[in-house]
Amino acid sequence: MAKDPLGLDAPITRRDFVSGVLSGLAAGALVPGASAAATVADRDDWTGPGGIGDYARSNGNTREVVDAAHALRDGRFEARRLPDPVDGEYDLVVVGGGVTGLMAAWDFRRLRGDAGRCLVLDNHRMFGGEAKGNVVEVDGVRLEAPQGSNAFTVPKGGPLGRYWTEIGMPRAFEFHELEDAGPDVRVARDHFGPMQHIPHLASLGYWMKSADGRGRWYSDVWRHGFDGVPLPENVKRDLLRWNSTDTLPLPPGVPPLPETGDLLEFRHATEQGGIGRWLDSMSYAEFLEKVLGLSSAVSRWVDPLVATGLSGTASDAVSAYAAQRILLPGVTPARYVRIYETTEIVTAPIGNGLLARQFVKALIPGAIRGSGSIEDVLREPVALPALDAPGQPTRLRLNATVVAVEHEGDARTAERVRIGYVQDGRVASVRAKAVIMAGGGWMNRRVVRDMPHELRAAYGEFLHGPVLVVNVALRQWRFLERLGYSGAQWFDGFGWFTNVIPPMKVGRYDPPFHPDRPVMLTSYVPFLSPGLPAAVQCSAGRARLLAAPYRELERRMRAQLQEMFGAHGFDARRDVRALITNRWGHAYVCAQPGFFYGRDGRPAPRDVVRAGYGRIRFAHAELQGNQSILSCAAEAERASRQVAEFV
Repeated sequence: MAKDPLGLDAPITRRDFVSGVLSGLAAGALVPGASAAATVADRDDWTGPGGIGDYARSNGNTREVVDAAHALRDGRFEARRLPDPVDGEYDLVVVGGGVTGLMAAWDFRRLRGDAGRCLVLDNHRMFGGEAKGNVVEVDGVRLEAPQGSNAFTVPKGGPLGRYWTEIGMPRAFEFHELEDAGPDVRVARDHFGPMQHIPHLASLGYWMKSADGRGRWYSDVWRHGFDGVPLPENVKRDLLRWNSTDTLPLPPGVPPLPETGDLLEFRHATEQGGIGRWLDSMSYAEFLEKVLGLSSAVSRWVDPLVATGLSGTASDAVSAYAAQRILLPGVTPARYVRIYETTEIVTAPIGNGLLARQFVKALIPGAIRGSGSIEDVLREPVALPALDAPGQPTRLRLNATVVAVEHEGDARTAERVRIGYVQDGRVASVRAKAVIMAGGGWMNRRVVRDMPHELRAAYGEFLHGPVLVVNVALRQWRFLERLGYSGAQWFDGFGWFTNVIPPMKVGRYDPPFHPDRPVMLTSYVPFLSPGLPAAVQCSAGRARLLAAPYRELERRMRAQLQEMFGAHGFDARRDVRALITNRWGHAYVCAQPGFFYGRDGRPAPRDVVRAGYGRIRFAHAELQGNQSILSCAAEAERASRQVAEFV
């Protein structure tokens, strides 16, 4: 039988994962009690392999996580009476072990010290939410990449700056220099910056097909005005205008933006001067097409960027103000977009999973061995039994899907909240003086049983779009370097963007950064349905994300890379050594028009949710309308202040 040219008939992924564990990443990196083979072999046909180490059984929303969530969605726990509480009484229960939930737990620890009792409940097999990583070993080189949440700038102040200092996060990072590459190959230190079309950050190639269906690479398209690119001339002009517009055509009565490029002045002016409210009355696509008068082809060009960096949807579903808040072109004057050119954006080896691990080390020192240095926090395995050990001020309970939260009595006067969860197929409950719901809004509205009508209605206006993150471990990336690129964007097929980033120097870990050595390619894959109502875009995209088995996603990713790079030295069968998929069905909130300022005289839904009720408060980054580490910090600090009177 002929061999599959894409390598789908060879168990390369599984073999490398197993051999990577056996060849020296240490049995301690496995889930305690699991063999090397079990770490790989128990992956189902839908979830796919998860790599090695702490995240081997927690790559995105796994099958077990999705099944538990769908059981909750389908009402299987609505009428179930909760059993008597275990563990005694907690002062605070935090539902959700992502970065926001860990920040809220840290605030409580700082407030109460050893005298307070806090429990964090998380539905995954490893904490971090979307801030986790994938780890594999290829040809003796450890490769790491983010599963989702990644990229940060070292904060100088504000809530994030405080958290940063208190948990001992470094304020300077070193990266390996690229070896043996052409002088034109520029490599960014993160994934999102190059997506924003900032030319100096990375050398990007653009793969486009002409009318006859043949693909070709184009370089420096922005610098050369899209010369020779197979696009209509009016679309080329509009794309250049979109990327360089420096003056917004503001409506009468709205004061102009400051002439300087100071970002804080810009933020203040948009929030206080009426610009934000005006932009929140329309979608990003409406602004581009109706206010700037650009072709709808510009909206289609920007759709995958919007989906993978902001909303999980096309640009016609998300508020123009949400687009401006992450400094997307067109809606943001170019002098502020250029701030990216002077701002160092960093992606840690496992993305923002580094920050999650640093919080856990600070909260539960025995959970990760070592001193608390970045090397120890990243490299030492999580001691799972230590997370939930009795007697410690903070406990973190994994694989615990919360199914019910309600006050014991009238929410206005109750002194306790009961929290029910499912762990290992059994329903249990705990009691607390206060609760912070730090998980996603799509779960909160189904979990909190005595939620007031107005709050439930506000949550009904929250929409969430999906994103797939694919990490591909390669034996080499000379094919990219040979083209003069460190990343690529394409407009047909599966996905739309990928790039390599240099490894961060972490203690004794000193891998080469060389085109002939192994590297991880990270791709953020959108599921777009422009033209449909926002809610339909979200549900349709999620259905497509959840419908495909792992093998189909693997085949499509391999085929896409082979088509684009096969003529330049890439061989999918030879070069792909591991491929991990991370599905996020509710990756981003889709902040549709009205999300920030309300519509038709109604308050903004996020403001209703922020108020909370009784002894329950809500803290998740989506309340900011654009999810980032800054958003996590702002919402965690606010909710922590709100529950302080109860705890």
